[in-house]
Amino acid sequence: PVVSPQYVNSLLQELKGEMRGLHEKMGEIEALRHYEDPIQLPTGEKPSGLEVRIGATSELIENIKASLTASVPNVVIKALRDGNTAEENSSKRESFWAQFLAWIRKPVHVPAELVDAQAGLGIGILKGAYYPWPKEERKRLKGEDDKTFRDRVKALKRKWGPPFRVITIHPMTFYFRLGPGNRITESVEHSWKSKRDVFPAFGIDTDAELKAFPNVLNAEVAQAISAIEGQPDQEIRSFPQGTSTETMVLVTEYRRDRLPNSKGVYQVYLDGRLVYQEVGDPSVKYFLCIGRITSSKDPDKIGISVAEGFRHNEPLINRALTRMGEAVELLVRKRLTLEVPEDFQAEMVEGPGEDNSLIPREYKFSADKATALPSGSKVVDPFENIADVFGAMPYIQLLMTIMGQHGVSPIFKGEAPGAASSGFNSNSLFMMAKAQFEYLIESYGDCLASLIEWLEGQLVTRARQEIWVGDKSLKPSDVKDWPVTIEIDIDPLLPQNLIAEGQFYDRMHTQGHITRRTFLEKGLR
Repeated sequence: PVVSPQYVNSLLQELKGEMRGLHEKMGEIEALRHYEDPIQLPTGEKPSGLEVRIGATSELIENIKASLTASVPNVVIKALRDGNTAEENSSKRESFWAQFLAWIRKPVHVPAELVDAQAGLGIGILKGAYYPWPKEERKRLKGEDDKTFRDRVKALKRKWGPPFRVITIHPMTFYFRLGPGNRITESVEHSWKSKRDVFPAFGIDTDAELKAFPNVLNAEVAQAISAIEGQPDQEIRSFPQGTSTETMVLVTEYRRDRLPNSKGVYQVYLDGRLVYQEVGDPSVKYFLCIGRITSSKDPDKIGISVAEGFRHNEPLINRALTRMGEAVELLVRKRLTLEVPEDFQAEMVEGPGEDNSLIPREYKFSADKATALPSGSKVVDPFENIADVFGAMPYIQLLMTIMGQHGVSPIFKGEAPGAASSGFNSNSLFMMAKAQFEYLIESYGDCLASLIEWLEGQLVTRARQEIWVGDKSLKPSDVKDWPVTIEIDIDPLLPQNLIAEGQFYDRMHTQGHITRRTFLEKGLR
């Protein structure tokens, strides 16, 4: 092998150590995201087993996901050559890739998964893989003439779509190293995948056959495995319920990008054994979609969730509300006890059963009658002041207010200007949150643009023939002969108060802070 298994394993262990802190944060946010975070209370304080979760993290992520994926991204391709033909080529490619971005929404909404990871976990990982058309169906049938054969194959290609697969992988399965220009130079995808998917793809029936399998596999067989999603290792997050290592196989995919002084490499390992290798131009590539960022070079902070503040505050709210829930249970279901003098001797009575053993007498109370109490004793409620727990409501309201003004939250949780709060304050929060939201949009668009650029390269170097998506087609010559720049324009759907925003721009224009053109473009759109 070009890269030894020992090197891949040592790189994996090194990157695991570097990214452990980041993955632990992801695990905490993922638990909040799916209402599975542990309530930090001892068992004795949860006698009813009641647990209350507000789901603020989940709602914020869902709002951002709905906003960014409300419409299909608009592909903008600018021709670098002059003339009408160049413009026609750009228009053709724009319509093709726009339809392609709509095509990858089925059967799983890949862009929504990408934004879910970008906003929620801080990093979304998009994976593109060359996935060739089946060969068997494209063979010429007996007695089939050239025209019929070409027409049938063309119809099959239109039915199958482009020979590419685009999926998202779980960020906790991906370990990467950034090189020159902050590009991914080396990466390892380390995940558990179903044996039912992996072994048939490689033509393997049992684990024993895996050990006897040759190192070199057919490319078509290996490319099937790259388009399968996997589960993270159990170091931080346990397997989902119902899955285990008995039904899964550990797949390690190593990729090295092409550099001026080295060739590109793509390797696949099953349970630590090399079974496939590509040298030159790998048929798989990963694309980062970063959430919030900082200038820190700490690997733990390479991507920060929009719900990072919620990661600290929401567990506190859930804990306090769970205590209140237990208080409600105690208020509704009264638990009374008997307070007696210090020298009290319990009255013993015969218990049920044939042995007639003596047991302490019980005192029962109901709505219509009561048992006479011993002298000097009285009935008390041990949880008499339990309602004092509701005094924590201002504390909870404070935490909720802080969370509502954090990051991009004001976009989705803003108050109507001039209602209860200052209109200036609400508009300021909204506009600042909107500015923060812009670089989430930019990162999402750049990720999709990088994907399209790579897929166009695969069309030229691997597919080398016309591809179809719906009624749109693209040929290698359309790409090779016409250099362009590719941009993605995202039009998010924001629940903004258009009237209030228009009034804000009007005041700014009246005071001379912005031009009339800016007012017309921004305030009256």
